[in-house]
Amino acid sequence: MALPSFAQLQHGLHGRVKSTREHSYRPKLINDQWVNGAAHTEGNQLFLFDEEGKYTEMVVTDSLGTIIMKLVPSYKNNKIGTEKIYDRDGKLLQTITMKWLSPTIVESVNKDADGKKINEGKTTYRNNRVQHVSYRVYKDNIVTGEFSAVLTYNTDNQLLSHKTTDSKGVITSFKEYRYLAFDRSNNWTKMLVYDAKSDKNPETIVIRQLDYY
Repeated sequence: MALPSFAQLQHGLHGRVKSTREHSYRPKLINDQWVNGAAHTEGNQLFLFDEEGKYTEMVVTDSLGTIIMKLVPSYKNNKIGTEKIYDRDGKLLQTITMKWLSPTIVESVNKDADGKKINEGKTTYRNNRVQHVSYRVYKDNIVTGEFSAVLTYNTDNQLLSHKTTDSKGVITSFKEYRYLAFDRSNNWTKMLVYDAKSDKNPETIVIRQLDYY
């Protein structure tokens, strides 16, 4: 079996994955089990991978499958160099330019279609997974906020938590993830997402379908 590529490891994937489709729902508790409730209006995602394991496109749709946006990467020396974000009509919205300082540290700058800076930051990887992100948010080329995100994983490199704080240390977002089902390649197919700041019950249930080469 071929080893997964760096891009696939970034997504926590095992095996030669061709695509992943994630559908988000509001959880409903029936007989002590969380099941799919109403579909979320946004947040469904499709990731496409080539035969080398590099992701080639990410598409966000609503619950009816209507495209909201697309993200398309380009590669240099087997690393992502840029990511371009388009709306449903193919109009360019944003361009993210990346500069790899080392195999595990990358700086990125995100600009809108007019060239105005939206945000910039630095991402650190460990075991091919994002561990820490620090970034600044801009409006009219003025910094409006500084944030830091820390991600944790289990021993199988599956995301457990994603906590973001501002420059004063105030938690602005804190998500936790629990996995309920897996396929034969040990890729998760059912996940619960919790808002660790405010609720003991999950806010989202995600069903993931995977296709393989």
